[in-house]
Amino acid sequence: MKRYCLLGSMYDAVPHTKPLLVSGRASGKDAEQDLKKAGVQSSTYQGPTTITNLITQKAPEIDMQTTTFIVSLPQYVNMEEDYLGKVRLMEILNLLYDIPIDKKDFEKAARQRSLINQKVEANPELKKILPHLEAIYGGRVGKKEGEGLRGLSLEMEEIFWETDEKDFGKA
Repeated sequence: MKRYCLLGSMYDAVPHTKPLLVSGRASGKDAEQDLKKAGVQSSTYQGPTTITNLITQKAPEIDMQTTTFIVSLPQYVNMEEDYLGKVRLMEILNLLYDIPIDKKDFEKAARQRSLINQKVEANPELKKILPHLEAIYGGRVGKKEGEGLRGLSLEMEEIFWETDEKDFGKA
Protein backbone atom coordinates (compact mmCIF):
# COMPACT_ATOMS: atom_id res chain seq x y z
CA MET A 1 0.00 0.00 0.00
CA LYS A 2 1.37 3.41 -0.95
CA ARG A 3 -1.37 5.74 0.26
CA TYR A 4 -3.74 5.87 3.23
CA CYS A 5 -6.70 8.26 3.26
CA LEU A 6 -8.73 8.90 6.41
CA LEU A 7 -12.19 10.45 5.97
CA GLY A 8 -14.24 11.82 8.81
CA SER A 9 -16.51 14.51 10.10
CA MET A 10 -16.94 16.65 13.17
CA TYR A 11 -19.57 19.03 14.42
CA ASP A 12 -18.46 22.63 14.21
CA ALA A 13 -19.74 26.21 14.36
CA VAL A 14 -20.41 26.34 10.62
CA PRO A 15 -23.55 27.39 8.76
CA HIS A 16 -25.48 24.99 6.54
CA THR A 17 -25.92 27.82 4.02
CA LYS A 18 -22.30 27.73 2.77
CA PRO A 19 -20.13 25.00 1.24
CA LEU A 20 -19.00 22.77 4.08
CA LEU A 21 -15.42 23.36 5.17
CA VAL A 22 -12.94 20.52 4.95
CA SER A 23 -9.73 20.49 6.93
CA GLY A 24 -6.96 17.97 6.84
CA ARG A 25 -3.36 16.95 7.02
CA ALA A 26 -0.98 15.15 4.74
CA SER A 27 2.38 13.45 4.85
CA GLY A 28 4.36 12.84 1.70
CA LYS A 29 5.00 15.09 -1.28
CA ASP A 30 2.12 13.86 -3.48
CA ALA A 31 -0.32 13.80 -0.56
CA GLU A 32 0.55 17.39 0.38
CA GLN A 33 -0.03 18.48 -3.24
CA ASP A 34 -3.43 16.73 -3.20
CA LEU A 35 -4.40 18.68 -0.08
CA LYS A 36 -3.59 21.97 -1.82
CA LYS A 37 -5.31 20.92 -5.06
CA ALA A 38 -8.51 20.14 -3.15
CA GLY A 39 -8.45 23.50 -1.34
CA VAL A 40 -8.47 21.80 2.04
CA GLN A 41 -7.64 23.95 5.05
CA SER A 42 -4.69 22.83 7.08
CA SER A 43 -5.87 21.29 10.33
CA THR A 44 -4.71 22.80 13.59
CA TYR A 45 -6.86 20.49 15.70
CA GLN A 46 -5.26 19.20 18.86
CA GLY A 47 -7.40 17.02 21.03
CA PRO A 48 -9.01 13.60 21.24
CA THR A 49 -8.97 11.52 18.08
CA THR A 50 -9.80 7.98 17.06
CA ILE A 51 -7.45 5.05 17.12
CA THR A 52 -7.38 5.09 13.31
CA ASN A 53 -5.43 8.34 13.59
CA LEU A 54 -2.48 6.28 14.82
CA ILE A 55 -2.15 4.89 11.30
CA THR A 56 -1.48 8.38 9.94
CA GLN A 57 1.20 8.86 12.59
CA LYS A 58 2.97 5.53 11.91
CA ALA A 59 2.57 5.37 8.11
CA PRO A 60 5.57 7.60 7.25
CA GLU A 61 7.82 5.07 9.03
CA ILE A 62 7.04 2.59 6.23
CA ASP A 63 7.12 5.21 3.43
CA MET A 64 3.33 5.36 3.15
CA GLN A 65 1.80 8.71 2.24
CA THR A 66 -1.28 9.79 4.19
CA THR A 67 -4.09 12.28 3.80
CA THR A 68 -6.82 13.12 6.25
CA PHE A 69 -10.01 14.92 5.22
CA ILE A 70 -12.43 16.03 7.93
CA VAL A 71 -15.63 17.80 6.92
CA SER A 72 -17.12 20.29 9.39
CA LEU A 73 -20.85 19.73 9.91
CA PRO A 74 -23.29 22.28 11.35
CA GLN A 75 -23.57 21.55 15.05
CA TYR A 76 -27.22 22.59 15.18
CA VAL A 77 -28.38 19.89 12.75
CA ASN A 78 -29.25 16.33 13.79
CA MET A 79 -29.15 13.76 10.97
CA GLU A 80 -28.76 10.00 10.87
CA GLU A 81 -26.87 10.24 7.59
CA ASP A 82 -25.48 13.61 6.56
CA TYR A 83 -25.65 13.74 2.79
CA LEU A 84 -24.33 17.31 2.67
CA GLY A 85 -21.15 16.12 4.39
CA LYS A 86 -20.96 12.95 2.31
CA VAL A 87 -21.28 14.85 -0.96
CA ARG A 88 -18.65 17.38 0.13
CA LEU A 89 -16.12 14.62 0.85
CA MET A 90 -17.03 12.82 -2.37
CA GLU A 91 -16.39 16.03 -4.34
CA ILE A 92 -12.81 15.96 -3.05
CA LEU A 93 -12.37 12.25 -3.76
CA ASN A 94 -13.77 12.79 -7.26
CA LEU A 95 -11.38 15.67 -7.91
CA LEU A 96 -8.32 13.80 -6.67
CA TYR A 97 -9.00 10.17 -7.55
CA ASP A 98 -11.87 10.25 -10.10
CA ILE A 99 -14.20 8.42 -7.73
CA PRO A 100 -17.73 8.99 -9.05
CA ILE A 101 -20.38 10.73 -6.98
CA ASP A 102 -23.79 9.07 -6.85
CA LYS A 103 -26.41 11.44 -8.30
CA LYS A 104 -28.90 10.21 -5.68
CA ASP A 105 -26.61 11.57 -2.94
CA PHE A 106 -26.79 15.03 -4.55
CA GLU A 107 -30.58 14.81 -4.55
CA LYS A 108 -30.68 13.66 -0.93
CA ALA A 109 -28.30 16.47 0.06
CA ALA A 110 -30.56 19.02 -1.66
CA ARG A 111 -33.59 17.66 0.22
CA GLN A 112 -31.69 17.82 3.51
CA ARG A 113 -30.66 21.43 2.87
CA SER A 114 -34.31 22.30 2.16
CA LEU A 115 -35.46 20.63 5.41
CA ILE A 116 -32.75 22.43 7.37
CA ASN A 117 -33.82 25.76 5.84
CA GLN A 118 -37.41 25.08 6.94
CA LYS A 119 -36.30 24.22 10.50
CA VAL A 120 -34.16 27.36 10.74
CA GLU A 121 -37.03 29.53 9.49
CA ALA A 122 -39.28 28.04 12.18
CA ASN A 123 -36.73 28.55 14.98
CA PRO A 124 -36.03 32.16 16.08
CA GLU A 125 -32.89 31.17 18.03
CA LEU A 126 -31.28 29.48 15.05
CA LYS A 127 -32.44 32.24 12.74
CA LYS A 128 -30.71 34.79 14.98
CA ILE A 129 -27.41 32.93 15.19
CA LEU A 130 -27.10 32.00 11.48
CA PRO A 131 -25.75 35.42 10.30
CA HIS A 132 -23.06 35.22 12.99
CA LEU A 133 -22.04 31.74 11.89
CA GLU A 134 -21.88 32.99 8.30
CA ALA A 135 -19.62 35.88 9.36
CA ILE A 136 -17.29 33.51 11.19
CA TYR A 137 -17.31 31.22 8.17
CA GLY A 138 -16.26 34.14 5.96
CA GLY A 139 -13.39 34.85 8.32
CA ARG A 140 -12.25 31.22 8.26
CA VAL A 141 -12.38 31.02 4.48
CA GLY A 142 -10.60 34.35 4.04
CA LYS A 143 -8.01 34.07 6.79
CA LYS A 144 -4.35 33.74 6.01
CA GLU A 145 -2.03 31.27 7.67
CA GLY A 146 -1.19 32.41 11.19
CA GLU A 147 -3.99 34.98 11.50
CA GLY A 148 -6.30 34.88 14.45
CA LEU A 149 -10.00 34.23 14.06
CA ARG A 150 -12.87 36.27 15.42
CA GLY A 151 -15.45 34.11 17.13
CA LEU A 152 -19.02 34.47 18.31
CA SER A 153 -19.89 37.22 20.75
CA LEU A 154 -20.60 35.99 24.27
CA GLU A 155 -24.34 36.47 23.71
CA MET A 156 -24.30 34.53 20.45
CA GLU A 157 -22.11 31.80 21.92
CA GLU A 158 -24.59 31.37 24.78
CA ILE A 159 -27.49 31.06 22.33
CA PHE A 160 -25.47 28.65 20.19
CA TRP A 161 -24.71 26.31 23.09
CA GLU A 162 -28.30 26.50 24.34
CA THR A 163 -29.53 25.39 20.92
CA ASP A 164 -26.99 22.58 20.97
CA GLU A 165 -28.76 21.05 23.94
CA LYS A 166 -32.18 21.12 22.28
CA ASP A 167 -33.53 18.60 19.84
CA PHE A 168 -34.97 20.43 16.85
CA GLY A 169 -35.85 17.19 15.11
CA LYS A 170 -34.13 15.34 12.34
CA ALA A 171 -33.46 16.94 9.00
